[in-house]
Amino acid sequence: MAVTRNEDFRYVSAEGKEFGSAAQAQFLLAQMTGKEEFTYKDVTYAVAREGEDFYSLSSEGEPVAIAYKDIVNAEDGAEELPFAVKYAALAAYTNGQTGAFPPTGRNTNWTMRETLWRAAWFAAISAVLWCSPKKTA
Repeated sequence: MAVTRNEDFRYVSAEGKEFGSAAQAQFLLAQMTGKEEFTYKDVTYAVAREGEDFYSLSSEGEPVAIAYKDIVNAEDGAEELPFAVKYAALAAYTNGQTGAFPPTGRNTNWTMRETLWRAAWFAAISAVLWCSPKKTA
């Protein structure tokens, strides 16, 4: 088994939005200097700290992307987690919340420091990346 702590920001764009590497670099400058907004290519982005090492980026009140250091992965072979699910799961995880999972509204008394099982999605959220042996029958 190998374990690596992630120290780099990862980015996910909202559906239909683009937040490329140049905009990501501008975010990093804003984040490192404590700015709450930055402008890139005539678009002003608001930076909101949602939790430890977790930020949301919006423009004109619309979500554009999230930046985070924790690792969010769907189960091997499963469909990619939608932006809204990643956003809600990271917000809960980084703030130690328990209770109803926002995308489904179901109260399942979960703790985000553990593995998630919600609707059709199985995901693991962690500050470390680990590899385990493949499942056998």
